Amino acid sequence: MFNVTALMEALASLGKLLAERGIQFNAIVLGGANLLVSGVIERPTIDVDVIAERGPDGELLPSTPLPAAVAEAVAVVARMQGLPIDWFNSVAGSELQFGVPEGCLARLRPQEFDALTVWWVDRRDITAFKLIAAVDHVGRPVNKHFEDLRLLGPTVDEMLHAVAWFEQITAPSSAAFNDLACILSELGFGR
Repeated sequence: MFNVTALMEALASLGKLLAERGIQFNAIVLGGANLLVSGVIERPTIDVDVIAERGPDGELLPSTPLPAAVAEAVAVVARMQGLPIDWFNSVAGSELQFGVPEGCLARLRPQEFDALTVWWVDRRDITAFKLIAAVDHVGRPVNKHFEDLRLLGPTVDEMLHAVAWFEQITAPSSAAFNDLACILSELGFGR
């Protein structure tokens, strides 16, 4: 489990190791690590969710699986620091099946760790991704995505952005619109 300090140490170690090996990696990161670094949540997170690699021209490149040299460096850092082998993973790459919200790439915030650049997703777009995930998890005993949305405390503008993206990627006849209405109501947004 990572708190902010442990997370930064692990990313710094990975960046240093990548530099020693002559490997540059640009990771677009979503999820708990992003929320933790942003100060939205205080609870520890178990991993760093890489949703894509940022290409040389700023484009999104699939990161599933992680490039072999990066995965090997991640494993070395895991052994050195006693971390789970998948502490830095691309499982969340499936989040990109519908692309990203409009303007997302322009809002990414870079943070450099030697040869590793982490591109943190902006809160406007975190809201959009978390709304989709919260709707997908309606009815489950624990919906951490809904809780994350509540903690984010999105503005009306951020929620309108998220809902617009939801409507863009969701079939009009989908029952998910009922779940969306419930989530919006629970968050204090009328529909």
